[in-house]
Amino acid sequence: MNRSRKSKSIKQILLTVFFVMTAPIPIILFAISQYSIDQNINRAYETSLSYLQSTVNHLDTELSLISNYLIREQSDSEWIARVGSAKESEATVGYTMLGRQLNNNLNMFNLVEGVVVCNLVRNEEFYRYTSRSRDYLQRESIVQYVLNEAERLKTGQGDWKSYTIDGKDVLLCCIGDNKTLLCAWITGETLYNYVGTGESEDTSYYFVSRENRSVIFNEPITTTSEDINTFFEENNTKNNTQYLTTNVSSSIADFDIYQVQNRYKISGVFHIMQIASLILLLLQVAILVPYMLRQLNKAILDPMNRVENGIDLVEKGHLDTKISNEPSCKEIEHLIDSFNGMISQISSLKVQAYEEELKNQQLQMDYLQLQIEPHFYLNAMNLISTMAQVGDTALIQELTKNLSLYLRYIVNTRKGWTTIGEEVDHISSYLKIMEIRMGESFAVSMDIDKFLSGMKIPPLMIQLLIENTMKYAFDIYGANGMTALTLAIWQDENNIHVDYHDNGPGYPESILSSFEKDEAPEGNHIGLWNLKKRLDYMYPGGNTFSLFNDNGAHTKITISKAWADIRSGE
Repeated sequence: MNRSRKSKSIKQILLTVFFVMTAPIPIILFAISQYSIDQNINRAYETSLSYLQSTVNHLDTELSLISNYLIREQSDSEWIARVGSAKESEATVGYTMLGRQLNNNLNMFNLVEGVVVCNLVRNEEFYRYTSRSRDYLQRESIVQYVLNEAERLKTGQGDWKSYTIDGKDVLLCCIGDNKTLLCAWITGETLYNYVGTGESEDTSYYFVSRENRSVIFNEPITTTSEDINTFFEENNTKNNTQYLTTNVSSSIADFDIYQVQNRYKISGVFHIMQIASLILLLLQVAILVPYMLRQLNKAILDPMNRVENGIDLVEKGHLDTKISNEPSCKEIEHLIDSFNGMISQISSLKVQAYEEELKNQQLQMDYLQLQIEPHFYLNAMNLISTMAQVGDTALIQELTKNLSLYLRYIVNTRKGWTTIGEEVDHISSYLKIMEIRMGESFAVSMDIDKFLSGMKIPPLMIQLLIENTMKYAFDIYGANGMTALTLAIWQDENNIHVDYHDNGPGYPESILSSFEKDEAPEGNHIGLWNLKKRLDYMYPGGNTFSLFNDNGAHTKITISKAWADIRSGE
Protein backbone atom coordinates (compact mmCIF):
# COMPACT_ATOMS: atom_id res chain seq x y z
CA MET A 1 0.00 0.00 0.00
CA ASN A 2 1.45 3.36 -1.03
CA ARG A 3 0.66 6.11 1.45
CA SER A 4 2.13 9.59 1.37
CA ARG A 5 4.33 10.13 4.41
CA LYS A 6 3.72 13.85 4.03
CA SER A 7 0.03 13.53 4.86
CA LYS A 8 -1.09 15.01 8.16
CA SER A 9 -2.63 12.95 10.94
CA ILE A 10 -6.12 13.61 12.28
CA LYS A 11 -4.58 15.10 15.38
CA GLN A 12 -2.49 17.50 13.32
CA ILE A 13 -5.49 18.51 11.22
CA LEU A 14 -7.70 19.11 14.25
CA LEU A 15 -5.00 21.08 16.04
CA THR A 16 -4.40 23.12 12.90
CA VAL A 17 -8.10 23.93 12.62
CA PHE A 18 -8.27 24.79 16.31
CA PHE A 19 -5.31 27.16 16.14
CA VAL A 20 -6.48 28.71 12.87
CA MET A 21 -9.79 29.51 14.57
CA THR A 22 -8.53 30.62 17.99
CA ALA A 23 -4.85 31.56 17.83
CA PRO A 24 -5.40 34.69 15.69
CA ILE A 25 -7.41 36.31 18.49
CA PRO A 26 -4.54 36.75 20.99
CA ILE A 27 -2.09 37.28 18.12
CA ILE A 28 -4.23 40.10 16.71
CA LEU A 29 -4.60 41.59 20.20
CA PHE A 30 -0.85 41.37 20.65
CA ALA A 31 -0.24 43.02 17.26
CA ILE A 32 -2.74 45.81 17.98
CA SER A 33 -1.24 46.47 21.39
CA GLN A 34 2.28 46.44 19.95
CA TYR A 35 1.25 48.89 17.25
CA SER A 36 -0.39 51.13 19.85
CA ILE A 37 2.68 50.94 22.07
CA ASP A 38 4.90 51.91 19.14
CA GLN A 39 2.61 54.83 18.30
CA ASN A 40 2.59 56.01 21.93
CA ILE A 41 6.36 55.71 22.13
CA ASN A 42 6.78 57.67 18.89
CA ARG A 43 4.39 60.37 20.04
CA ALA A 44 6.12 60.56 23.42
CA TYR A 45 9.48 60.81 21.69
CA GLU A 46 8.31 63.59 19.36
CA THR A 47 6.73 65.47 22.28
CA SER A 48 9.86 65.10 24.39
CA LEU A 49 12.07 66.20 21.52
CA SER A 50 9.93 69.27 20.91
CA TYR A 51 9.88 70.17 24.61
CA LEU A 52 13.63 69.71 25.01
CA GLN A 53 14.38 71.72 21.87
CA SER A 54 12.21 74.56 23.14
CA THR A 55 13.85 74.35 26.56
CA VAL A 56 17.37 74.36 25.11
CA ASN A 57 16.55 77.31 22.89
CA HIS A 58 15.34 79.21 25.94
CA LEU A 59 18.42 78.22 27.92
CA ASP A 60 20.71 79.22 25.09
CA THR A 61 19.01 82.60 24.94
CA GLU A 62 19.50 83.14 28.68
CA LEU A 63 23.12 81.99 28.56
CA SER A 64 23.81 84.24 25.58
CA LEU A 65 22.46 87.24 27.50
CA ILE A 66 24.82 86.55 30.39
CA SER A 67 27.90 85.95 28.21
CA ASN A 68 27.16 89.08 26.14
CA TYR A 69 26.82 91.09 29.35
CA LEU A 70 30.23 89.91 30.59
CA ILE A 71 31.84 90.68 27.23
CA ARG A 72 30.42 94.21 27.29
CA GLU A 73 31.56 94.78 30.86
CA GLN A 74 35.04 93.54 30.09
CA SER A 75 35.45 95.73 27.06
CA ASP A 76 33.45 98.88 27.90
CA SER A 77 33.21 99.32 31.67
CA GLU A 78 35.54 101.94 33.13
CA TRP A 79 35.34 100.17 36.47
CA ILE A 80 36.90 97.03 35.04
CA ALA A 81 39.99 99.04 34.12
CA ARG A 82 40.25 100.32 37.70
CA VAL A 83 39.74 96.84 39.12
CA GLY A 84 42.83 95.73 37.21
CA SER A 85 44.95 98.58 38.53
CA ALA A 86 48.13 97.88 40.48
CA LYS A 87 47.22 100.69 42.90
CA GLU A 88 45.18 99.60 45.83
CA SER A 89 43.12 102.80 45.91
CA GLU A 90 42.20 102.54 42.24
CA ALA A 91 41.36 98.85 42.59
CA THR A 92 39.20 99.59 45.66
CA VAL A 93 37.18 102.18 43.76
CA GLY A 94 36.76 99.69 40.90
CA TYR A 95 35.62 96.94 43.28
CA THR A 96 33.06 99.25 44.90
CA MET A 97 31.55 100.64 41.72
CA LEU A 98 31.60 97.40 39.77
CA GLY A 99 30.13 95.60 42.77
CA ARG A 100 27.21 98.04 42.90
CA GLN A 101 26.69 97.64 39.19
CA LEU A 102 26.67 93.83 39.47
CA ASN A 103 24.20 93.97 42.37
CA ASN A 104 21.82 95.95 40.22
CA ASN A 105 22.23 93.90 37.04
CA LEU A 106 22.59 90.25 38.08
CA ASN A 107 18.97 89.92 39.14
CA MET A 108 17.90 90.71 35.57
CA PHE A 109 19.09 87.25 34.54
CA ASN A 110 17.13 84.10 35.27
CA LEU A 111 19.98 81.60 35.55
CA VAL A 112 23.23 83.18 36.75
CA GLU A 113 24.08 82.52 40.40
CA GLY A 114 27.05 84.84 40.72
CA VAL A 115 30.01 86.59 39.10
CA VAL A 116 33.64 86.47 40.26
CA VAL A 117 35.89 89.45 39.44
CA CYS A 118 39.68 88.94 39.73
CA ASN A 119 42.51 91.46 39.81
CA LEU A 120 45.24 89.39 38.16
CA VAL A 121 47.89 92.01 38.89
CA ARG A 122 47.35 91.97 42.64
CA ASN A 123 45.97 88.39 42.74
CA GLU A 124 42.77 89.57 44.42
CA GLU A 125 39.15 88.78 43.88
CA PHE A 126 35.65 89.69 44.93
CA TYR A 127 32.26 88.27 43.87
CA ARG A 128 28.57 89.02 43.86
CA TYR A 129 25.84 86.40 43.91
CA THR A 130 22.07 86.12 43.54
CA SER A 131 19.43 84.51 45.70
CA ARG A 132 19.77 81.32 43.59
CA SER A 133 23.15 80.63 45.19
CA ARG A 134 22.27 79.27 48.63
CA ASP A 135 25.31 77.14 49.45
CA TYR A 136 28.06 79.23 51.05
CA LEU A 137 30.69 76.51 50.91
CA GLN A 138 29.99 75.89 47.24
CA ARG A 139 30.33 79.65 46.51
CA GLU A 140 33.65 79.78 48.28
CA SER A 141 34.88 76.72 46.38
CA ILE A 142 33.90 78.26 43.04
CA VAL A 143 35.54 81.59 43.85
CA GLN A 144 38.74 79.92 45.00
CA TYR A 145 38.79 77.69 41.91
CA VAL A 146 38.44 80.72 39.61
CA LEU A 147 41.27 82.52 41.39
CA ASN A 148 43.56 79.48 41.29
CA GLU A 149 42.82 78.76 37.62
CA ALA A 150 42.70 82.40 36.48
CA GLU A 151 45.59 82.08 34.02
CA ARG A 152 43.79 79.27 32.23
CA LEU A 153 40.30 80.75 32.47
CA LYS A 154 41.21 84.24 31.20
CA THR A 155 41.57 82.83 27.68
CA GLY A 156 37.83 82.20 27.56
CA GLN A 157 35.84 84.04 24.94
CA GLY A 158 32.56 84.17 26.78
CA ASP A 159 31.60 80.57 26.06
CA TRP A 160 30.07 78.30 28.71
CA LYS A 161 32.01 75.18 29.78
CA SER A 162 31.54 72.65 32.55
CA TYR A 163 34.18 72.24 35.26
CA THR A 164 34.29 69.81 38.17
CA ILE A 165 34.75 71.73 41.42
CA ASP A 166 34.86 69.74 44.66
CA GLY A 167 33.21 66.78 42.94
CA LYS A 168 30.34 68.81 41.43
CA ASP A 169 30.02 70.07 37.86
CA VAL A 170 29.60 73.81 37.42
CA LEU A 171 29.11 75.87 34.24
CA LEU A 172 31.51 78.83 33.96
CA CYS A 173 31.48 81.66 31.44
CA CYS A 174 34.81 83.53 31.54
CA ILE A 175 36.21 86.59 29.75
CA GLY A 176 39.46 88.33 30.68
CA ASP A 177 42.85 89.78 29.83
CA ASN A 178 46.20 90.07 31.56
CA LYS A 179 44.80 92.37 34.25
CA THR A 180 41.21 91.30 35.00
CA LEU A 181 38.98 88.25 34.75
CA LEU A 182 35.16 88.03 34.91
CA CYS A 183 33.54 84.64 35.49
CA ALA A 184 29.83 83.93 35.84
CA TRP A 185 28.76 80.62 37.29
CA ILE A 186 25.67 78.40 37.16
CA THR A 187 25.44 75.16 39.10
CA GLY A 188 23.83 71.99 37.75
CA GLU A 189 21.07 72.24 40.35
CA THR A 190 19.97 75.62 38.99
CA LEU A 191 19.89 74.25 35.44
CA TYR A 192 17.94 71.26 36.59
CA ASN A 193 15.40 73.32 38.54
CA TYR A 194 14.90 75.47 35.45
CA VAL A 195 14.05 72.43 33.27
CA GLY A 196 13.05 69.60 35.57
CA THR A 197 9.99 71.09 37.18
CA GLY A 198 7.90 68.47 35.36
CA GLU A 199 9.93 65.52 36.60
CA SER A 200 7.94 62.65 38.03
CA GLU A 201 8.53 59.13 39.18
CA ASP A 202 8.54 58.03 35.55
CA THR A 203 10.41 60.98 33.95
CA SER A 204 13.84 62.42 34.75
CA TYR A 205 16.09 65.06 33.20
CA TYR A 206 19.89 64.98 32.99
CA PHE A 207 22.45 67.58 32.05
CA VAL A 208 25.50 65.80 30.68
CA SER A 209 28.82 67.42 29.91
CA ARG A 210 29.83 66.86 26.29
CA GLU A 211 33.52 67.06 27.07
CA ASN A 212 33.87 64.45 29.81
CA ARG A 213 30.37 62.86 29.59
CA SER A 214 29.77 63.38 33.30
CA VAL A 215 26.35 64.15 34.73
CA ILE A 216 26.21 67.83 35.65
CA PHE A 217 23.20 67.15 37.83
CA ASN A 218 20.98 64.15 38.70
CA GLU A 219 21.75 60.45 38.58
CA PRO A 220 20.34 57.85 36.13
CA ILE A 221 17.17 56.34 37.55
CA THR A 222 17.21 52.67 38.66
CA THR A 223 20.80 52.14 37.55
CA THR A 224 24.10 52.01 39.36
CA SER A 225 26.17 52.19 36.16
CA GLU A 226 28.97 54.73 36.37
CA ASP A 227 29.20 54.83 32.58
CA ILE A 228 26.56 57.35 31.55
CA ASN A 229 27.28 56.70 27.86
CA THR A 230 26.41 53.03 28.28
CA PHE A 231 23.19 53.86 30.09
CA PHE A 232 21.92 56.22 27.39
CA GLU A 233 23.07 54.00 24.51
CA GLU A 234 21.30 50.96 25.98
CA ASN A 235 18.10 52.97 26.46
CA ASN A 236 17.80 54.80 23.17
CA THR A 237 14.67 55.31 21.13
CA LYS A 238 15.19 52.22 18.94
CA ASN A 239 15.77 49.54 21.53
CA ASN A 240 12.88 47.90 23.36
CA THR A 241 14.35 48.54 26.81
CA GLN A 242 12.82 49.86 29.99
CA TYR A 243 13.48 53.52 29.25
CA LEU A 244 12.86 55.95 26.40
CA THR A 245 15.57 58.60 26.16
CA THR A 246 15.53 61.87 24.21
CA ASN A 247 18.38 64.35 24.02
CA VAL A 248 19.12 67.78 22.58
CA SER A 249 22.48 69.62 22.55
CA SER A 250 23.02 73.20 23.60
CA SER A 251 24.61 75.41 20.94
CA ILE A 252 25.98 77.82 23.54
CA ALA A 253 27.09 75.69 26.47
CA ASP A 254 29.03 72.48 26.91
CA PHE A 255 26.12 70.16 27.78
CA ASP A 256 23.36 67.93 26.41
CA ILE A 257 19.93 67.61 28.01
CA TYR A 258 18.50 64.10 28.29
CA GLN A 259 14.93 63.24 29.15
CA VAL A 260 14.40 59.66 30.39
CA GLN A 261 10.89 58.17 30.56
CA ASN A 262 9.59 54.79 31.64
CA ARG A 263 8.36 53.02 28.48
CA TYR A 264 5.88 50.88 30.40
CA LYS A 265 4.18 53.96 31.83
CA ILE A 266 4.03 55.51 28.37
CA SER A 267 2.47 52.33 26.98
CA GLY A 268 -0.21 52.38 29.64
CA VAL A 269 -3.12 50.02 29.12
CA PHE A 270 -1.68 48.70 25.86
CA HIS A 271 1.20 47.11 27.70
CA ILE A 272 -1.32 45.37 29.96
CA MET A 273 -3.30 44.27 26.90
CA GLN A 274 -0.14 42.86 25.35
CA ILE A 275 0.58 40.81 28.47
CA ALA A 276 -3.06 39.68 28.57
CA SER A 277 -2.90 38.49 24.96
CA LEU A 278 0.20 36.43 25.76
CA ILE A 279 -1.54 34.94 28.81
CA LEU A 280 -4.58 34.11 26.67
CA LEU A 281 -2.36 32.38 24.12
CA LEU A 282 -0.66 30.40 26.89
CA LEU A 283 -4.04 29.40 28.31
CA GLN A 284 -5.08 28.11 24.91
CA VAL A 285 -1.97 26.00 24.68
CA ALA A 286 -1.89 24.86 28.31
CA ILE A 287 -5.61 24.27 29.01
CA LEU A 288 -7.87 24.39 25.97
CA VAL A 289 -5.69 22.23 23.73
CA PRO A 290 -5.15 19.46 26.35
CA TYR A 291 -8.89 19.42 27.12
CA MET A 292 -9.77 19.13 23.45
CA LEU A 293 -7.18 16.39 22.95
CA ARG A 294 -8.55 14.35 25.85
CA GLN A 295 -12.00 14.43 24.33
CA LEU A 296 -10.72 13.62 20.87
CA ASN A 297 -8.51 10.80 22.14
CA LYS A 298 -11.44 9.18 23.85
CA ALA A 299 -13.80 9.40 20.87
CA ILE A 300 -11.59 9.32 17.78
CA LEU A 301 -7.82 9.37 18.13
CA ASP A 302 -7.28 6.22 20.22
CA PRO A 303 -9.43 4.06 17.91
CA MET A 304 -7.71 5.57 14.89
CA ASN A 305 -4.31 4.86 16.42
CA ARG A 306 -5.33 1.20 16.74
CA VAL A 307 -6.29 1.23 13.09
CA GLU A 308 -3.00 2.92 12.15
CA ASN A 309 -0.97 0.40 14.17
CA GLY A 310 -2.88 -2.45 12.53
CA ILE A 311 -2.16 -1.03 9.07
CA ASP A 312 1.54 -0.71 9.94
CA LEU A 313 1.67 -4.35 11.02
CA VAL A 314 -0.04 -5.45 7.82
CA GLU A 315 2.42 -3.40 5.76
CA LYS A 316 5.24 -5.25 7.52
CA GLY A 317 3.75 -8.58 6.43
CA HIS A 318 1.76 -9.55 9.52
CA LEU A 319 -1.38 -10.61 7.67
CA ASP A 320 -2.80 -12.33 10.75
CA THR A 321 -3.32 -8.92 12.38
CA LYS A 322 -6.69 -8.25 14.03
CA ILE A 323 -7.65 -4.82 15.38
CA SER A 324 -9.50 -4.86 18.71
CA ASN A 325 -12.87 -3.17 18.21
CA GLU A 326 -13.51 -1.46 21.52
CA PRO A 327 -16.52 0.85 21.93
CA SER A 328 -16.12 4.18 20.13
CA CYS A 329 -18.15 6.02 17.50
CA LYS A 330 -20.14 3.77 15.14
CA GLU A 331 -18.28 4.94 12.02
CA ILE A 332 -14.92 3.80 13.38
CA GLU A 333 -16.38 0.53 14.70
CA HIS A 334 -17.70 -0.20 11.20
CA LEU A 335 -14.31 0.71 9.72
CA ILE A 336 -12.47 -1.70 12.03
CA ASP A 337 -14.88 -4.55 11.28
CA SER A 338 -14.44 -3.96 7.54
CA PHE A 339 -10.68 -3.82 7.88
CA ASN A 340 -10.48 -7.11 9.78
CA GLY A 341 -12.68 -8.75 7.13
CA MET A 342 -10.59 -7.47 4.23
CA ILE A 343 -7.31 -8.58 5.85
CA SER A 344 -8.56 -12.13 6.23
CA GLN A 345 -9.66 -12.14 2.55
CA ILE A 346 -6.44 -10.78 1.06
CA SER A 347 -4.00 -12.69 3.24
CA SER A 348 -3.59 -15.55 0.82
CA LEU A 349 -3.60 -13.23 -2.23
CA LYS A 350 -0.90 -11.10 -0.65
CA VAL A 351 1.39 -14.09 -0.14
CA GLN A 352 0.85 -15.28 -3.69
CA ALA A 353 1.44 -11.82 -5.18
CA TYR A 354 4.61 -11.42 -3.08
CA GLU A 355 6.02 -14.72 -4.31
CA GLU A 356 5.24 -13.86 -7.92
CA GLU A 357 6.93 -10.48 -7.52
CA LEU A 358 10.09 -12.10 -6.18
CA LYS A 359 10.14 -14.52 -9.08
CA ASN A 360 9.61 -11.68 -11.55
CA GLN A 361 12.44 -9.64 -10.04
CA GLN A 362 14.80 -12.61 -10.21
CA LEU A 363 13.93 -13.15 -13.86
CA GLN A 364 14.58 -9.46 -14.61
CA MET A 365 17.96 -9.59 -12.83
CA ASP A 366 18.92 -12.70 -14.79
CA TYR A 367 17.89 -11.01 -18.02
CA LEU A 368 19.85 -7.85 -17.23
CA GLN A 369 22.93 -9.85 -16.30
CA LEU A 370 22.74 -11.89 -19.53
CA GLN A 371 22.69 -8.60 -21.46
CA ILE A 372 26.13 -7.84 -20.05
CA GLU A 373 27.95 -11.02 -20.97
CA PRO A 374 27.50 -12.09 -24.66
CA HIS A 375 29.57 -9.34 -26.29
CA PHE A 376 32.56 -10.14 -24.07
CA TYR A 377 32.41 -13.87 -24.96
CA LEU A 378 32.29 -13.08 -28.65
CA ASN A 379 35.28 -10.76 -28.43
CA ALA A 380 37.28 -13.39 -26.53
CA MET A 381 36.44 -16.09 -29.06
CA ASN A 382 37.45 -13.82 -31.94
CA LEU A 383 40.77 -13.10 -30.20
CA ILE A 384 41.50 -16.84 -29.71
CA SER A 385 40.68 -17.46 -33.36
CA THR A 386 43.06 -14.70 -34.47
CA MET A 387 45.91 -15.99 -32.28
CA ALA A 388 45.33 -19.54 -33.54
CA GLN A 389 45.77 -18.33 -37.10
CA VAL A 390 49.23 -16.95 -36.26
CA GLY A 391 50.13 -20.00 -34.11
CA ASP A 392 50.69 -18.08 -30.83
CA THR A 393 49.95 -21.04 -28.57
CA ALA A 394 51.52 -19.53 -25.42
CA LEU A 395 49.29 -16.47 -25.60
CA ILE A 396 46.29 -18.69 -26.41
CA GLN A 397 47.07 -20.71 -23.27
CA GLU A 398 47.35 -17.55 -21.15
CA LEU A 399 44.12 -16.14 -22.55
CA THR A 400 42.28 -19.46 -22.15
CA LYS A 401 43.43 -19.73 -18.53
CA ASN A 402 42.15 -16.24 -17.62
CA LEU A 403 38.99 -16.74 -19.66
CA SER A 404 38.21 -19.95 -17.78
CA LEU A 405 38.64 -18.08 -14.47
CA TYR A 406 36.39 -15.38 -15.85
CA LEU A 407 33.70 -17.90 -16.89
CA ARG A 408 33.91 -19.77 -13.58
CA TYR A 409 33.24 -16.48 -11.77
CA ILE A 410 30.28 -15.73 -14.04
CA VAL A 411 28.76 -19.17 -13.41
CA ASN A 412 29.23 -18.85 -9.64
CA THR A 413 27.42 -15.51 -9.58
CA ARG A 414 24.16 -16.74 -11.11
CA LYS A 415 22.71 -16.34 -7.64
CA GLY A 416 22.45 -12.62 -8.49
CA TRP A 417 25.08 -11.16 -6.18
CA THR A 418 28.78 -11.24 -5.36
CA THR A 419 31.09 -9.47 -2.90
CA ILE A 420 33.48 -6.61 -3.44
CA GLY A 421 36.40 -8.91 -2.59
CA GLU A 422 35.32 -11.54 -5.12
CA GLU A 423 34.74 -8.90 -7.77
CA VAL A 424 38.18 -7.37 -7.22
CA ASP A 425 39.82 -10.82 -7.57
CA HIS A 426 37.84 -11.38 -10.76
CA ILE A 427 39.00 -8.03 -12.17
CA SER A 428 42.58 -9.31 -12.34
CA SER A 429 41.50 -12.04 -14.80
CA TYR A 430 39.48 -9.55 -16.80
CA LEU A 431 42.34 -7.02 -16.96
CA LYS A 432 44.76 -9.75 -18.07
CA ILE A 433 42.43 -10.61 -20.94
CA MET A 434 42.15 -6.92 -21.85
CA GLU A 435 45.93 -6.55 -21.69
CA ILE A 436 46.29 -9.46 -24.16
CA ARG A 437 43.70 -7.83 -26.42
CA MET A 438 44.84 -4.22 -26.24
CA GLY A 439 48.42 -4.17 -25.02
CA GLU A 440 49.84 -2.26 -22.03
CA SER A 441 48.72 1.27 -22.97
CA PHE A 442 46.37 1.58 -19.98
CA ALA A 443 46.89 1.78 -16.21
CA VAL A 444 44.45 0.87 -13.44
CA SER A 445 44.67 2.34 -9.91
CA MET A 446 42.43 0.89 -7.18
CA ASP A 447 42.05 2.09 -3.57
CA ILE A 448 39.54 -0.17 -1.78
CA ASP A 449 38.68 -0.26 1.92
CA LYS A 450 39.60 -3.78 3.04
CA PHE A 451 36.74 -3.78 5.57
CA LEU A 452 34.27 -3.68 2.65
CA SER A 453 35.52 -6.87 0.97
CA GLY A 454 32.49 -8.85 2.19
CA MET A 455 29.84 -6.33 1.08
CA LYS A 456 27.30 -7.64 -1.46
CA ILE A 457 27.07 -5.95 -4.87
CA PRO A 458 25.60 -6.91 -8.27
CA PRO A 459 27.94 -9.21 -10.26
CA LEU A 460 30.28 -7.48 -12.71
CA MET A 461 29.60 -4.03 -11.19
CA ILE A 462 33.26 -3.00 -11.12
CA GLN A 463 34.02 -4.79 -14.39
CA LEU A 464 31.26 -2.83 -16.13
CA LEU A 465 32.83 0.48 -15.07
CA ILE A 466 36.25 -0.59 -16.42
CA GLU A 467 34.70 -2.21 -19.48
CA ASN A 468 32.91 1.05 -20.32
CA THR A 469 36.26 2.83 -20.39
CA MET A 470 37.79 0.15 -22.60
CA LYS A 471 34.96 0.48 -25.08
CA TYR A 472 34.65 4.26 -25.27
CA ALA A 473 37.80 5.88 -23.84
CA PHE A 474 40.66 3.51 -24.66
CA ASP A 475 43.07 4.69 -27.39
CA ILE A 476 44.71 1.58 -28.78
CA TYR A 477 47.31 3.62 -30.67
CA GLY A 478 48.24 5.72 -27.65
CA ALA A 479 47.95 8.96 -29.59
CA ASN A 480 46.45 10.68 -26.55
CA GLY A 481 48.80 9.07 -24.03
CA MET A 482 48.15 6.24 -21.64
CA THR A 483 44.55 5.60 -20.64
CA ALA A 484 44.26 5.98 -16.85
CA LEU A 485 41.49 4.32 -14.78
CA THR A 486 41.00 5.14 -11.10
CA LEU A 487 38.69 3.26 -8.69
CA ALA A 488 38.11 4.14 -5.03
CA ILE A 489 35.71 2.40 -2.63
CA TRP A 490 35.33 3.72 0.94
CA GLN A 491 32.73 4.28 3.64
CA ASP A 492 31.66 7.06 5.94
CA GLU A 493 29.15 7.15 8.78
CA ASN A 494 26.05 6.58 6.65
CA ASN A 495 27.06 5.42 3.17
CA ILE A 496 29.45 3.34 1.11
CA HIS A 497 30.94 5.21 -1.84
CA VAL A 498 32.17 3.90 -5.20
CA ASP A 499 34.05 6.51 -7.25
CA TYR A 500 35.31 5.62 -10.74
CA HIS A 501 37.10 7.97 -13.16
CA ASP A 502 38.98 7.73 -16.47
CA ASN A 503 40.86 10.33 -18.52
CA GLY A 504 38.99 9.73 -21.76
CA PRO A 505 36.73 12.10 -23.71
CA GLY A 506 33.89 11.71 -21.19
CA TYR A 507 30.27 10.71 -21.55
CA PRO A 508 28.27 12.03 -24.52
CA GLU A 509 25.68 14.66 -23.60
CA SER A 510 22.89 12.37 -24.82
CA ILE A 511 23.92 9.69 -22.30
CA LEU A 512 24.13 12.22 -19.44
CA SER A 513 20.70 13.56 -20.40
CA SER A 514 19.17 10.05 -20.46
CA PHE A 515 20.48 9.18 -16.99
CA GLU A 516 19.38 12.56 -15.61
CA LYS A 517 15.84 11.87 -16.90
CA ASP A 518 16.04 8.26 -15.60
CA GLU A 519 15.52 6.92 -19.12
CA ALA A 520 17.34 4.00 -20.75
CA PRO A 521 19.90 5.31 -23.27
CA GLU A 522 19.56 4.31 -26.88
CA GLY A 523 22.43 2.28 -28.36
CA ASN A 524 25.67 2.66 -26.38
CA HIS A 525 26.20 2.47 -22.60
CA ILE A 526 23.36 -0.02 -22.05
CA GLY A 527 25.69 -1.85 -19.65
CA LEU A 528 25.74 1.14 -17.27
CA TRP A 529 21.96 1.35 -17.45
CA ASN A 530 21.69 -2.36 -16.61
CA LEU A 531 24.04 -1.81 -13.66
CA LYS A 532 21.86 1.03 -12.42
CA LYS A 533 18.72 -1.14 -12.61
CA ARG A 534 20.42 -4.08 -10.86
CA LEU A 535 21.50 -1.75 -8.05
CA ASP A 536 17.88 -0.59 -7.77
CA TYR A 537 16.72 -4.22 -7.47
CA MET A 538 19.34 -5.08 -4.87
CA TYR A 539 19.14 -1.79 -2.87
CA PRO A 540 15.70 -0.28 -3.62
CA GLY A 541 15.66 3.32 -2.45
CA GLY A 542 19.05 2.85 -0.79
CA ASN A 543 21.43 3.86 -3.57
CA THR A 544 22.30 6.67 -5.96
CA PHE A 545 23.92 6.35 -9.39
CA SER A 546 25.28 9.45 -11.13
CA LEU A 547 27.33 10.14 -14.26
CA PHE A 548 29.15 13.36 -15.12
CA ASN A 549 32.25 14.61 -16.90
CA ASP A 550 35.29 15.84 -14.99
CA ASN A 551 38.40 15.71 -17.20
CA GLY A 552 37.02 12.42 -18.38
CA ALA A 553 34.10 10.16 -17.58
CA HIS A 554 33.20 10.10 -13.87
CA THR A 555 30.82 7.66 -12.18
CA LYS A 556 29.72 7.91 -8.53
CA ILE A 557 27.67 5.29 -6.65
CA THR A 558 26.50 5.52 -3.04
CA ILE A 559 24.89 2.65 -1.13
CA SER A 560 23.21 3.04 2.25
CA LYS A 561 25.13 1.26 5.00
CA ALA A 562 21.81 0.28 6.56
CA TRP A 563 20.81 -1.49 3.32
CA ALA A 564 24.27 -3.07 3.04
CA ASP A 565 23.89 -4.49 6.56
CA ILE A 566 20.49 -5.93 5.62
CA ARG A 567 21.90 -7.63 2.51
CA SER A 568 24.88 -9.00 4.40
CA GLY A 569 22.52 -10.72 6.86
CA GLU A 570 20.53 -12.47 4.13
